[in-house]
Amino acid sequence: MQTTSQTSGNPTLADNPEVQKLALRHVWWKTPKQALENQDEFLAQILNRAPLEDLQITTKYFSTENLKHALLNHPPGTINERSWHFWNIVLLNTPVNEIPELPKRKFYDDATH
Repeated sequence: MQTTSQTSGNPTLADNPEVQKLALRHVWWKTPKQALENQDEFLAQILNRAPLEDLQITTKYFSTENLKHALLNHPPGTINERSWHFWNIVLLNTPVNEIPELPKRKFYDDATH
């Protein structure tokens, strides 16, 4: 099982056919190697939309700690509100009434430049 916080430079994982299929399915706009360069973004895409079968494959190669790290450090806009609430409860054991606000993308305000 992958236990590091980044997969960059890990040719074994990047070359794994199951992981490649996950990358192609969930980060389709990048090559599998490119998708795995940012593990938090890769895993956040899976946390956001993956069916159970893909989650089962994911947990074969990535630890619960990897998933927690991705949830807490994903690029804003990667995880939708429903998934954010679900994974905060499942991975972090956050009580429903204590789930933090979903991180939001920041856009430049033309008036401030």
